[in-house]
Parts: sequence; structure tokens; C-alpha cells
Amino acid sequence: MKSLFGRRSAIVTAVIATALVISGCSSSVNDSAGGASGDCGSYAIAMHAWGGYTASAQVVAEVAKQELGCTITQTTLEEGPVTYDAMEAGTIDVVIEDWGGGRWKDWTDRGAVVEAGENGNIGIIGMYVAPWMVEKYPDITDSKNLNKYADLFKTADSGGKGAWFEGPTGYTTIGEKMV
Repeated sequence: MKSLFGRRSAIVTAVIATALVISGCSSSVNDSAGGASGDCGSYAIAMHAWGGYTASAQVVAEVAKQELGCTITQTTLEEGPVTYDAMEAGTIDVVIEDWGGGRWKDWTDRGAVVEAGENGNIGIIGMYVAPWMVEKYPDITDSKNLNKYADLFKTADSGGKGAWFEGPTGYTTIGEKMV
């Protein structure tokens, strides 16, 4: 998973990341709660709708405000093109993590978005199969075998085919690549 930055915020974001590491090494909670040492500017963080992202963004925002004196705004946006367009327009500066697998390439090619590299979080996008189904249908965990079990996933709206549910609208998924 990658972190992305608008053109103007790559340097300050590196400073924020360094402050996070340094504040985590403090010997006392009170040592790191001393407040901002200056004004680092105003930055807008894109907020995406999943728990881990929200937690990471909140930590970055608080360190930037408390330790660096930044003014931080957090704006809720859908993942992907909506966020990248906001970065290109200059209304969003930082995406804490992005699971898009390079879908930002058009924006990086134009210089609107800078890929900052891995952010240290490790995660896997995949498919969940209930344990009882694995016991009853051992090969169902291989996505190549899902068509054998399509009847199990029919719904009134699926036109006689199995339905595939990938999560809330806007979540990054790889279902089409898996099936």
C-alpha cells in the first residue's frame, strides 16, 4: 500500500513522518506533549472510509498540529479518482494510504500526484470464505473454482448467476481480477 502526496506537500509530509518516529521514542508522554514549535503551514488530508486509514490519518494530523504547528484539515472523499482530482486541484495534499495498485498513474504522469512509496502498513486484499463453507466445499477458497458454486450465491437480483459482494461502495477490491 502506498502513500500519495500533492506536489507541494511531499517535504512537509516527510517531516511529519519523522516527527511521528521521534515522538514515539520519547521517554514520557509529557515530554512529547510540549506543543508546536512553529508554523509549518496548512495541509489537507483526504479521509477514506475505513478504520485503519482513519486511525493513521488522525495520528498524522495530531502530530502535525501538536508537534509541528501545522494547520490540518481532514476532508472525507471516495477513494481513487475523486481524491486524485482533488489533489490535482490543490484541495487535498496527502493520502495516508492507497490500495489502488497504481490506479493513480495518470495523475503521477501529469505531475499532479507524487508517489511517496510504502507507508509501512501491511495488508492483503482478498476473499473471505466462511469456515463452514470451507469444511463443506474445501476447494471453494480457490477463486478459479467459484463458478462451480455459483448456485450457492444466487440472489433474486443476480439473474440466475451467483452474486459477488465486495464491500461498501468506494472500497478498493480485486474481485474482478480474482474471478
